[in-house]
Amino acid sequence: MRDLFTKETALDVFFNLKVKLVSTGQEGSIVGTFGKSGKLKVMFSDPMPNWNDPGLVGSDVVLTYKKSMMKKQANRFR
Repeated sequence: MRDLFTKETALDVFFNLKVKLVSTGQEGSIVGTFGKSGKLKVMFSDPMPNWNDPGLVGSDVVLTYKKSMMKKQANRFR
């Protein structure tokens, strides 16, 4: 997976988040980084039937997460 984040992004906060492969609907999670340019390693829960499939190469990957914008402010008022 590449071009999802910039080189400067702290990727460790995204580890273990779920991702979904658009072409097959297969789900996996982010397990680590690859190189220094913002690439990620993803482990899928089910084995890939044929990872050399031309339809699979270049397929979109979806990462859905929720970011709490007010968390810092909420902690300040405690």
